[in-house]
Amino acid sequence: MGLDYKMFQLEKTQDELDDAENSNSDLREDMRTLRSKAEKVGDALELQKELEEMQAQLDEAKDKYTETEREAKSAQEMLEEERTKTARLEKEAEAEKKRANEAVERMRDAEDLANEREKELLKEQKKRDRTTTTQDMLKGDLEKKNRETNKYMRENKMLERRNGELREELKKLQEQFK
Repeated sequence: MGLDYKMFQLEKTQDELDDAENSNSDLREDMRTLRSKAEKVGDALELQKELEEMQAQLDEAKDKYTETEREAKSAQEMLEEERTKTARLEKEAEAEKKRANEAVERMRDAEDLANEREKELLKEQKKRDRTTTTQDMLKGDLEKKNRETNKYMRENKMLERRNGELREELKKLQEQFK
């Protein structure tokens, strides 16, 4: 009986040992699975961290893009203002040029009129007596016409000077936008 009992205990111990090995093997498998899951969780955490960094970079890039877009819009508005200003200056320069041309034309007309008047006065002078009164009258008319002519010439010079200033200002503005 002692041998059967010992055999029974041996088989029982062997079964327990087999169960322990199986249990140990299952535990090792569970440990491998847990390690694998832990590595995956670690990888996922790293990916999450990288994703957050990338999101921060994306947000920063969006902010920079928005700022750049704002600056570009501001620059475009300034350019449009300068173009409007340039167009206005060009119109003013054209108007000044037109006024200057009109003044030159008036001056020429005044010179022609003065020349005709002078011829007429000379003809009249030849016809009249050469008295001092007639000469004073002619001299007065001639001085009056000369004053008018000088006035138109001063006005023309002033308009030409203003036209030159406007052209310089226009050149400066055009150089700024090249």
